[in-house]
Amino acid sequence: MRFQTGFILLTSAAMLAACTNPDGSHNHRTTGTILGTAAGVAIGAGPATGIGTAAGAALGNVVGSAAGALLDRQQKELNAELADTGATVVNTGSILVVTLPESVTFDSGSARLHQDYVDEIAFIARSLRDHPNSIVTVVGHTDNVGSTKYNQGLSERRAAAVANVLTESGVEATRMHSIGMGYHQPVASNDTPGGRAQNRRVEIIITPTV
Repeated sequence: MRFQTGFILLTSAAMLAACTNPDGSHNHRTTGTILGTAAGVAIGAGPATGIGTAAGAALGNVVGSAAGALLDRQQKELNAELADTGATVVNTGSILVVTLPESVTFDSGSARLHQDYVDEIAFIARSLRDHPNSIVTVVGHTDNVGSTKYNQGLSERRAAAVANVLTESGVEATRMHSIGMGYHQPVASNDTPGGRAQNRRVEIIITPTV
């Protein structure tokens, strides 16, 4: 049984590598289907489930496909709403990551949102209300200038500020939590001004629950 499950997961990984559209973009619905099917097969193959691999595969296929389609649809809507705002939307096939750079959301060293950007976050809140089958994690990040304690606190306050606007705009608090990572998850080198600017950001991570 261990060999069977391992083979399924390895085969799925190989299939995922081929899940690209002709233009090079990723086919997230297909990715969701493959991941869901693999998970369903693995679960169905377990001795305690009693549902069998075929039924598990069918269940996982439906769930994975639905999640992939949901992410594709929501990504398209968010890209349209956030065009020219400085925000970016990345679809990994299992989550959406909306990145808000410090340069358009906060003054340097401040956790007070620019008033103009409150409206942009309200757009994101509307999308979250329209797509209620997800959980939301708001994560604050900083560069490495200053002490660990200072940056940790700043990242937490900035994440909380964004989460508060989402809640005030109608997103249920039970779906959401905020955390700060300080400077521990950089996306660029902290050795250059440009790299540090990229690291100062807030991410809104949307994870489907379907």
